[in-house]
Amino acid sequence: MEAIQKLISDVNTREKQFACDIAKVAAELEPLPINRDTTALESAWAKATSSRRKLATCIKQGLQHIKQSNVTGLTALRRQKNVRKKLEAAKTSLRLWGRVKSIVSAQLLLEPRGLLENDSASTHEARVMDQVVNLFLASMHKVANPAADTQGADAKNHGCHLDIPYPMEWFSEMISAAHRICLALQRQRPLRFLDVGCGGGTKVLAATTCFDVCDGLEYDSNTVTTGRRFLELLAPEQCKLIHGDALEFSGYGEYDVIYFYRPLTTRLRLLAMEERIFDQAGPGTVLITAGGLYTADPHSRDIHNLANNIYITGMSEGEASEICRTAEQMGPMVPGFGRKPVSNPGYWAPLLEVSALNGYYY
Repeated sequence: MEAIQKLISDVNTREKQFACDIAKVAAELEPLPINRDTTALESAWAKATSSRRKLATCIKQGLQHIKQSNVTGLTALRRQKNVRKKLEAAKTSLRLWGRVKSIVSAQLLLEPRGLLENDSASTHEARVMDQVVNLFLASMHKVANPAADTQGADAKNHGCHLDIPYPMEWFSEMISAAHRICLALQRQRPLRFLDVGCGGGTKVLAATTCFDVCDGLEYDSNTVTTGRRFLELLAPEQCKLIHGDALEFSGYGEYDVIYFYRPLTTRLRLLAMEERIFDQAGPGTVLITAGGLYTADPHSRDIHNLANNIYITGMSEGEASEICRTAEQMGPMVPGFGRKPVSNPGYWAPLLEVSALNGYYY
């Protein structure tokens, strides 16, 4: 039993060292990519890699020793069982290495990528899977708002557009870019998203892949009724559909990301809506304007373009450019719909947390 106790002691020592080395890697990943010491990060990661190899070898030797040993007596058997349990637990914790290695390796590369990788419609011939996805998206739009082709008299008289299904392919790229911008801004969780003129709420649901709280603002009462039923069925804890007027809404300042795609029919009303958003939105709010801004001189309001129809509020042109450069170095991964956190992450927790802040998720 002395040999086994020594193995356990060695495993404990190796595990503590590995945990310390992983924490050092996490510390090197804390600065934004443009401020990071790449050499120090590579050195810390190399040390952790070596430490992991030694720990894995130590665990393997311990399990082999137990398998080959012959012990007798109830006390000795119980002790051996506890030792095996400890070694198996250490082995299980170490299994995250493969996935963690991939996200750290991606952060070591530090290759900037554009916020929008596909600013125009794809020209390749649609595959069967593309057609299936488009069919399901069209079906969800119909379920969320069965009367999408019609409009209530109040909404029509108010100058509201019909529920226009903006292409999900382009929308998904825009919210991915907005998520990376929020990471570059180091915005605190939960990240909040608003779709102005959301219709039945399919874009609100889609936004849950990137943001924690996703709301929609809709004027047409019938659409609100069906949209709420749709969102309550699929994402009741993350999504909310608000019945209200975009020209009178007073909650724009509560959101990190605001999206709209021609919710109103006339230029004057769209201008009035934009001005209301500008007045309320705090510095660093990301605006996704799928149809473009109608304000002639957004720079005079400290609104600057980051990519295509994505803007940021309350910053100088130089500050906006710096945020854009930083965002291009953030990871392209997103939390995902209904993503479950790693249970009992143990010594991996600091590395997983800081990687998520950099746009890399396990």
